[in-house]
Amino acid sequence: MKSDDANELPANKPRIYLVPALFFAALLAVWWLLDHNYPLWDAGSHFQDAINYAKLIRHPHLLRGDFWQHFLTVSFNYPLTQHLIYGFAKYLFGYGRLSDALVNISYLYSRFRWPALSKWLEAAI
Repeated sequence: MKSDDANELPANKPRIYLVPALFFAALLAVWWLLDHNYPLWDAGSHFQDAINYAKLIRHPHLLRGDFWQHFLTVSFNYPLTQHLIYGFAKYLFGYGRLSDALVNISYLYSRFRWPALSKWLEAAI
C-alpha cells in the first residue's frame, strides 16, 4: 500500500517546477556573462522602456495629466504590461540585470507551476 505522498500530483510540489525555472535562468545568466555586446534595437528599446516606467513609478504625479499621458505612451510598439512589470522590478531591485533575471525566474516558475495562470499572463502581455 502506497502512502498519500505517492498519490499526490506533481502540481502540489513546487520544487519540481523551480528546478527548470532556475536551470533556464542560470543559462540566461551565463549568456549575459559571456555576451558583452550592446543590446540590439528591440532589446535596447525594452530596456529603455522599463527604465522609463521605473522612473515614473519612483516619482508618481497621479493628479497631473502629463504624467498619465507619458505613462500610457512610453512605448507605442508594445502593450504597457510587459514594460510595466520590468519597470516595477527595476524600481525595486535597481537597473541592472538582476532585476531582469528575477522577473524571468518568476515568470518561468509560474509557467511551470501554474500553466493556466501563465496562459492568462501571455494573453495580458
